[in-house]
Amino acid sequence: MNSGRIWKTGILAVVVTIAFAGLVFRIEEWTKGLGSDLVALGQTGEPAGPPVTKIIPQIVVGSFDGNVTKYKTVMEIVNTGSSPVSVTGSFYNPDGSPSTIAFDTNLPASPIRSNLAVTGLEANHVLVITGENAPLGTMNWGKIVSNPGTVSISTFFEIRDVVTNVLYSRVGVEASPANMAGFVIPRIRNVTGGLDVGFVVVNTGSVPATIRATLRDTTGAILRSKT
Repeated sequence: MNSGRIWKTGILAVVVTIAFAGLVFRIEEWTKGLGSDLVALGQTGEPAGPPVTKIIPQIVVGSFDGNVTKYKTVMEIVNTGSSPVSVTGSFYNPDGSPSTIAFDTNLPASPIRSNLAVTGLEANHVLVITGENAPLGTMNWGKIVSNPGTVSISTFFEIRDVVTNVLYSRVGVEASPANMAGFVIPRIRNVTGGLDVGFVVVNTGSVPATIRATLRDTTGAILRSKT
C-alpha cells in the first residue's frame, strides 16, 4: 500500500474526497461482481454558534459508458440539534459555473438546479437532495451552509445497471471543511478487480491555488513530488 499526501501552499481553500477509481475509464470492468452497500458517514457541524459551510467535492450523475451503467448521488442533511436551522446550498459545474444538473429533493419545492433557497429544517429532520438524471455522465460539486452549524451531511454514490437497475456499488463519503489545507490519501489497490483510489480537489477560492503532491512508499520514503 502506498500513500499520497497533498499540501496546499497558497492561502485558498482546497477540499477533497475519495472518489471512484476509474470513474470515466474501466467502469464496467471494476464494477463486475460488486454489490457493496457501504455506510455513508456523516460530517457533523459545530454544536452551536455561527453558520458552518461544508463542501461536497464530487456529485456524479449519469452514464460514462454508453448507458451500460449509471451513477446517482444522494446527499442527506440531518439537523442533529434541538432547534430549527436554516440550510442553503449552491451547486456548480467543474468549471465553477452554476450547475446544469437538476436535483430532486424531499421538499414540496422539488426539483432544484444550481441553488437551494433558504430552507428551514426542524430538529431531527432530514433534507434529502438527489442527483439522478443527466443526458450524459456529469460531475458537479456543491456547497452547503447551515445556520447554526448543527447538521450532519452524508453523501453516497451509487452505480446501477441501466436496464435492470441492479445495484453494483454504493460508496459513502464525508463532506469536507471549506478551508481544508492538507490531507492524506491511503492507496488501496486491487489489480485483479481493476480497483484503485482517485480523489477530487475543489478550489473554493476566487483565485488560483497552488497544490503540492508527494507520493510516499510504506516506509515513508518519497517516490515523487510535484507542485
